[in-house]
Parts: sequence; C-alpha cells; structure tokens
Amino acid sequence: MVPPSVSVLLPVGRKDKYLQQALESISQQSFKRFDVHLLVSPGLEEYVTAQIGAVALKAPYCIHSIRLANLAFALNIGVERSDGEFIARMDSDDACEKGRFDAQVAFLNEHPDCCVVGLRTVLIDENGESLRGQRFPFYGSNEEIRAVLKRKNPICHPSVMIRRKFLEGVGGYRYGNSAEDHELYLRLAREEFYTFANLKDPVFYYRRHGGQLTDRRRAYQAFCDIAGFMLTELFRTKDLRFLVGMFRYHPLVRRAGACFNRARAWIACFKPLR
Repeated sequence: MVPPSVSVLLPVGRKDKYLQQALESISQQSFKRFDVHLLVSPGLEEYVTAQIGAVALKAPYCIHSIRLANLAFALNIGVERSDGEFIARMDSDDACEKGRFDAQVAFLNEHPDCCVVGLRTVLIDENGESLRGQRFPFYGSNEEIRAVLKRKNPICHPSVMIRRKFLEGVGGYRYGNSAEDHELYLRLAREEFYTFANLKDPVFYYRRHGGQLTDRRRAYQAFCDIAGFMLTELFRTKDLRFLVGMFRYHPLVRRAGACFNRARAWIACFKPLR
C-alpha cells in the first residue's frame, strides 16, 4: 500500500532570520513522502529561493506568490494547489523534531475519524531557549480539546496536521485577520463524529518574539475577530462558555494575563536558589 502523502503549507510574509531553521526542521523529517508549498508575499521570492538553497531542502517544493494580508485566503490557495492527503502547517519562525510527520501520519492512519492532530508545544525565545514561567497548556484527548475550544484555542496551529477531506468538507479556512485556526476548529467541532488530538511526543517549538504577526499590538483587532465567531457559536449552541471565551481575549484581560506570566517567570528565576 502506498503511504499517504503530506503537503506542508508555510507562509513567509517577511525576511525572517529563523526561516532557515524552520526549513531545516522540515528537511530532516524521517517521513519522506511530502512536498512543501511556500506562500510568499510578492517581492520575497528570490530571498526565499536563496534560503531554500542554503539548507538544501530535501523535498519537492513550490513557491506561490500570494498577498498574505488575508492568511485564510493564502492557506486556501495552498490547499487548492497541493495534492497531499494530509495538510501540515508550519510557520517561518518555528521548529519541529524530525519524527513529527511520522508520528502525525501514523496517528491519523490509526484514527480515521481524527480531523486535526497537533503536538505538545514548548514556547521558546529568539535564541531557541525555553521561556521560563510560560507554557502552552497541553490538552491531549478529544474530550479535553472540545471542551477547551469553547473558551480558548488548545491546538497550536503551526504544529497541526489536518485531514484534507475534512478540511475541504467544511469549506476550508474562512477568517483571515486573526485566529483563522480557532474558527476552523470550531466549525470542524460541529461535526460530532470528528475527533481532535494533541500528541505528547514529538515536541513542537513555538517561537515568541517582537516581530510576530500575532504581536499584542494587534490585540484589539484580534478580540473583534474572535468575539465575532465566538458570538456565532454562542447563538448556535446557547453555551455560555463561549461568552467566557469572548471576553478572555479582550485586550485588558490579555494584558493582565501577560503581567501574571511575567511575574511567574520572575519568580521562577529564583527557584534554583532555594
């Protein structure tokens, strides 16, 4: 039997000093039946080609010149132009372990009802070091993920592998400004027989730095977008947990959470001294 193929979608919206590391982590994958579709802002094609050459990417690849102002649109173009049975996401500033695709493909093969499988995520800084006092909470089972989706996003988008037929079956990505992944997961969750999972191993490394498109300076726009689709689910289900989810993303609440995380990180610095 021919193993299923994977198409990797990797948006590149700017010259990114971490792009080579992201490409290297893709190139070293033990699973070999995949191709890479780079969704590149116009004007960056030569830069991306040079970065690919520098790491000698060991996989077929295509560079698609697409305006990334609307990420959902760009991702849908990537899905349309790819052929993989499974769609894997990756960002230009993150990294993954070499067993990532093998583990996710194996899980999807063993669980035909699974629509999205993510990975346990470790937050890292600009130097690749773990961020002390900060973590991406891990929810592994379908039941846990479905419950948490009503108030926050428990699946790190760049870490996911998605079953193409389920993604296309719900109309692909729709929200393009912020949280296009969370909105997609909620639409998939409307199908009661679709399941979700996060794997404990291998680990995915999500980088936090000032140049991210998800920087807190865009927090109010993100709140408006997220509140929109959360309100839709609230009206559909009358589940008040979606109301909690809406206000959890308000800029003031997020700022308070950021202060709490900084305080926790500061306290963590003194733990070795005790």
